[in-house]
Amino acid sequence: MKKYLLFILILSQNLIFSQKDEVYKSLNKALENKDLVYKLDLSKQNLSNIPKSIGTLKNLVDLNLSRNEITTLPKGINNLRNLEKLNLSFNHFKSIPDKLDGLINLKELNLNSNYLTEFPYAITKLYELKSLDLNYNKISELPNDTKNLRKLEYLYLSNVQLQNIPEFIGEFTNLWNLFIGGNQISKVPESIGKLSKLRTIYLNDNKIKELPESIQNLKNLKKILLYNNLINDNNKLKIKKLLPNDCKVKFNY
Repeated sequence: MKKYLLFILILSQNLIFSQKDEVYKSLNKALENKDLVYKLDLSKQNLSNIPKSIGTLKNLVDLNLSRNEITTLPKGINNLRNLEKLNLSFNHFKSIPDKLDGLINLKELNLNSNYLTEFPYAITKLYELKSLDLNYNKISELPNDTKNLRKLEYLYLSNVQLQNIPEFIGEFTNLWNLFIGGNQISKVPESIGKLSKLRTIYLNDNKIKELPESIQNLKNLKKILLYNNLINDNNKLKIKKLLPNDCKVKFNY
């Protein structure tokens, strides 16, 4: 009897795991099996809008809406309290709804290649975010409330027309990877030296002439891209001396 009960328990657990691994690719089918949907991939379906009924998928963990023609999110999106990954890349978003605070477990947000013209305020309330991708938008500055995102490990801000790196960048002490190439940055703040966990930083294609001496505190840095900047030979030599011996520095493309 005990062996039979153990067999049933193992079978049920395997069934649950298989359900969590299943990727639904039809919203209608997902809505027919609401409690069983953990992953939903609606990418590349020429969608221009998402119905608010998506908010009824309470167990949804991973939602991919990339490569569509979506311009806004329905209010129901805020009901997805178990959502951990949200991919909105390659759409037509010009802004994001102010209230996304219901996404209390969101860890990854991808808004790469949209039409944003400022850093969305709603993102500053997503306190559990570990990865944020805003590459290829038009975000000239980061608002002060961005520093709320203290759990960030990956921050992508390449080719967004960013004018400067704010001093509060030093408060992202969990950051592992920082990508801010292809912008209008001319100065790197001293506070960059507080990012002790930083492994990779892309600063290529900017207007940088030198780096602060605080970079010597980046003991875990393994790779830094600095090509297509305004760094002279003397400053290149200084930078090399300040960085860890095993850090790969690239001054040329």
